[in-house]
Amino acid sequence: MGSNRPRRLIVTSRASHPLDGAGSGSAADATIRFAGGVNVLAKQQGYKPLAGEAAAAQAPDVIVTPRMSMGQFGSVGKLLAMPGSAATPAARNKRVVVMDDLLLGFGPRLPEVLAKLMTGFGGKTVGG
Repeated sequence: MGSNRPRRLIVTSRASHPLDGAGSGSAADATIRFAGGVNVLAKQQGYKPLAGEAAAAQAPDVIVTPRMSMGQFGSVGKLLAMPGSAATPAARNKRVVVMDDLLLGFGPRLPEVLAKLMTGFGGKTVGG
């Protein structure tokens, strides 16, 4: 790939869609890029339903999700065990960053968010 920047996948979950992925043009995407990550869904615009196979094919190093979605997923372990997620480098290495719901956007806590994301990119499970 030629880049040492972590490849990340931002996922959310709602009752109507078990797995949605954030693409370009979303505040979550911009926030992650500011933290030094590469969006594995950069060719996609906005949030769209994401099939498990598509998540696996993107091979993210880190999965980022808002805390609210954890209610749908149940736990970090269940998120990482979902079809598609389980086959990713992020799942194998347990690299997940769980963010406060409103922090995947722009606000006064942006420096805090970037620091947390950079820690998560370093290989730790953060939040949860």
